Amino acid sequence: MKEIQYLDLILNGIFKNERFLKNYIIRKQKEAENKYFVSEAEFFQKCNETIALLENRFDFKFLEKRREMYDSIELLKKNNKPFEKELDVVNSFTLERININLSDITKGKNKADLWYSQIKSLKNSLVEIIIKNFITSTKIKDLDINKYLKFVFTKKSISRESKKNAVKQLMAEINEEKTISNYRIWIDYVFNKQNYWKELKQEDKNSFKELRKKSFNEMNDLYKNFIICSPKTTVDIVNEFEEAIIDRLIKEPFQKTTLELINGQLPKEIFKLAIVIGKIDFIKKINQQKAVKSHINNIKSKELTINEIALKCVLEGIKLDRKKAKEELKDTIHNSSDKLYNKYIYWSVKAERIGDPGSHAKLRNKIKLYERVIQFLPEHKKSYAESELTTLESYLSKY
Repeated sequence: MKEIQYLDLILNGIFKNERFLKNYIIRKQKEAENKYFVSEAEFFQKCNETIALLENRFDFKFLEKRREMYDSIELLKKNNKPFEKELDVVNSFTLERININLSDITKGKNKADLWYSQIKSLKNSLVEIIIKNFITSTKIKDLDINKYLKFVFTKKSISRESKKNAVKQLMAEINEEKTISNYRIWIDYVFNKQNYWKELKQEDKNSFKELRKKSFNEMNDLYKNFIICSPKTTVDIVNEFEEAIIDRLIKEPFQKTTLELINGQLPKEIFKLAIVIGKIDFIKKINQQKAVKSHINNIKSKELTINEIALKCVLEGIKLDRKKAKEELKDTIHNSSDKLYNKYIYWSVKAERIGDPGSHAKLRNKIKLYERVIQFLPEHKKSYAESELTTLESYLSKY
């Protein structure tokens, strides 16, 4: 079986599908799953490994360039010449100003220059997809936020000495010459790459708690306003609002923090984490409400009479024959599929549904039947059923 060439896949996405990069990645992931039987997790792992190889090229060139700059500054110092401007250039020098030529890494197949900003854009797209897939495929209500926060709040600080030792160890591993210039370069590199942790104080924890609550309340207020002004069904509103929150979480300024959370890593920005968790708290709340409502409806729907089930099928647009009538009763306390089918045929006639039954008592019973059945209809089916109910209610004035 032909293997997926992840480097080619990634470069093709950057250079030929840049405008629709996220859609391109999703399409390739589905193709890898269906055509090559590559799991979603393996696909994204291979993509990240390939990106890491490219990033190593950028890191090497970045460090090499900074070393040249520091060497120039040291030379100016030795000659007692001003070096402030050069130092400003070094301090403002970032990976975004670096590009690498792809000729070597692609063995001449691609001779274009790749900029770090292009790699960054690709990484952002990958992270967005990974986070969204995680959130939408995982039951948010089952995320153990308290377990994660216990890990964060009890983590001890890493000492300054430990940081220095990490730099020395890295330099020793690559046999780097132990000069002040090189040490300074590696200090910059390590401290930018590693997420060193400072133990949280009690005031930090209190501020975190307040910010988490504020974030939740802001979502709650927005949701209430959203419900008031929207003409859509409650189910649609809940789904759209949840989708909007997820879209916020998968993009900056919250993307990195959300990824750290789902990976169980220490956050670089603790108060940004509070905002993220506040939003997730709200997603959990509306998911729990949906689950409770669904559970109650499932219990109640099992208690429907055969007459109610028959009318529900008609109003919901479900086509029944004798075989399907038996399947419809599978999760109920009833077993007479013939009786259900006969009632279904009866209610399928519109004149029988909306006609005046001829007495006040029979009309009240018919109205109650409709009111009960409407509770169990999908939101988009309720308006038609309610219009028929209105017709029945119009007969009440006769009695």
